Amino acid sequence: MIVLAHFTSQVNAQVNFKRFSGGEYGSIVKFSPDGKSIMTASDNKIDVWIANTARLSHSLPVKGAKNINEIEFLGEDTLIISDKGDDIFIYDLKNEKVVSLLKGHTGKVTAIELSTDGTKLFSSSADGTTILWNIPSRTIIKKYNDHKADVLATAFSSSTGRFASCGKDGLINVYSESGEKIFSRNISGDWLWSLEFSMDGNSIVACGNQDAYVITDIVTPEPDISTLKGLKGKPYSMHFSPDGNYFAIGTTQQYIYMFDWATKAVVATDKLSDGDIMDIEFDPGGKSMISTHSNYKGIVKWDLRSLNILPSKYLRNNQDKIPPQIYVSNPVRITDERVVVFADFIKLQGVVMDETGVLQLKINSTNVNVSENGSFSLNLPLSFSETPITIEARDVNQNVSLKRFTIIRKTTTGSDYDAATARNYLLVIGINDYLEWPKLYNATNDANGIAGTLSGLYNFNFSDITILLDSQATRSNIYNTLRGYAEKVGPKDNFMIYFSGHGFFDKILNEGYWVPVEAERKSIANLVSNSDVLKIIRSVNSQHTLLIADACFSGSLFMESGRGDYTENVEKFRSRWGFTSGRLEVVSDGEVGKNSPFAQAMLEFFRSNTKQKFAVSELIQNVKMKVACDTKQTPIGNPLKNVGDEGGEFIFYKKN
Repeated sequence: MIVLAHFTSQVNAQVNFKRFSGGEYGSIVKFSPDGKSIMTASDNKIDVWIANTARLSHSLPVKGAKNINEIEFLGEDTLIISDKGDDIFIYDLKNEKVVSLLKGHTGKVTAIELSTDGTKLFSSSADGTTILWNIPSRTIIKKYNDHKADVLATAFSSSTGRFASCGKDGLINVYSESGEKIFSRNISGDWLWSLEFSMDGNSIVACGNQDAYVITDIVTPEPDISTLKGLKGKPYSMHFSPDGNYFAIGTTQQYIYMFDWATKAVVATDKLSDGDIMDIEFDPGGKSMISTHSNYKGIVKWDLRSLNILPSKYLRNNQDKIPPQIYVSNPVRITDERVVVFADFIKLQGVVMDETGVLQLKINSTNVNVSENGSFSLNLPLSFSETPITIEARDVNQNVSLKRFTIIRKTTTGSDYDAATARNYLLVIGINDYLEWPKLYNATNDANGIAGTLSGLYNFNFSDITILLDSQATRSNIYNTLRGYAEKVGPKDNFMIYFSGHGFFDKILNEGYWVPVEAERKSIANLVSNSDVLKIIRSVNSQHTLLIADACFSGSLFMESGRGDYTENVEKFRSRWGFTSGRLEVVSDGEVGKNSPFAQAMLEFFRSNTKQKFAVSELIQNVKMKVACDTKQTPIGNPLKNVGDEGGEFIFYKKN
């Protein structure tokens, strides 16, 4: 039967527990380093539990052991075990057998403690001696005879390398990492059962036959020694949480107390009916605690999630100088630290990652929870016009990263775009005289015709037009000129690109290319990929961008994207459209000295149009019908995917 209860909390911490039966009456408990397994021991075997379910899995026989009293993990696959005999066992978990013994004690071994790096072991025995071992070599570093009676407990500091012992004589001895005694004090006239270092290694909590004691600043001439009063029963076992912010004490009258280390105040307590609290162990993840009891065949698992204990892997590391990484998944398409949304609220979502662990995440000074996989979300109301966003992530080593951007809220009528003041930038590329590819006859005519028509009849100023023809249209010139528009074009301007030349489609890479003038026939090294073009378009912070390509296989720009409903105010919404002369097919260059069918249909529409303004979708529809009727090629015109289209359209205005 599983019994539910909770600590009587003085800080409203909901610390629930469950009993899990199985195994024997266990005197000790230990988590595996990865936190996936729990081990309890009694007599000559070890019971293995599945940590997340706290269910008994199997038992491990330890040949030669009697009354096992301590377990230490040496990595994931080896145990160091002591019993009430003279030897210490090295146990191979994979093969489930004892592989060697540490011999050196002449009395019964009472306690063992392994250093954090697994290189040293500090053990004690009932004859008052302690031994510091070199684990890699399995040899004795030093033997101490600093106690007058049985030594009952040992401890290591993970931060300083210090180690300590206590016993029946009420004496605590502390040694430096090098093995020199730096503290020795009788703090009790009675037995001391257990002790452990604080996280910084400068203080100790010890449990005795009468009271529990806190010794602070042990390396100073006059350390402070205080007694934890009011405990019911003899404080028998104790343990610190992985982050050192709490410590738990179990007593012989079935009580467990949870203390806040900073204040030494009890934050939660409860009484169980299962006999003496024999041992306590926090899981490495800080979410639970296991206790064993003298009158209960099983374990008790405590839910500590309300205490927000940091996992042991989050321990401070002064060598860590790398801040967390912040990724924002919503809103999408943040460009130049700005993004436009058309809503009153937004669900801000993303991921924050750090190897040592994320200690805190703030969004606009509000603490935000981070899940185990690093994801976060926050429902955020948006103010009119602009909402600045600051995301601050801090890891446990106090490294801080910041991500800032601005959310620009627009109403459903779109932005405050003004066509009268917008500049229309135009880049025209035309190539006839290829060095290695077959020469074309009309590409430069098409390019000049488009540039001349738009500058003569429509709101395109000649000063805002760049023309690259033949030898000027090298890969580097095309790429660098395109890239320059990312710096030149403003958020209330428009940008149009027209390319007329060869196109190529690589079936292996599933990628389309523009062919610059110097490109080799058998290499794609000097081609301009669709990916490069779209990447630059994504970076151009324009109101509208229109890409028109009259080249073979130019339809590879599209991934069969569809188009949503047309809206009345399309000009006010940002747009990113493409218009190509065909799908994945060869397209016609036209009769020599004239224009390609695609360019001819566009020029005819531009020159014959009598409207003051029209949308690009109207141009596309007319040209598609004209070209499809006169040739075997099929032009495509659609919004471009994933480059910032927000439902608008490029509008052509005739000059007054």
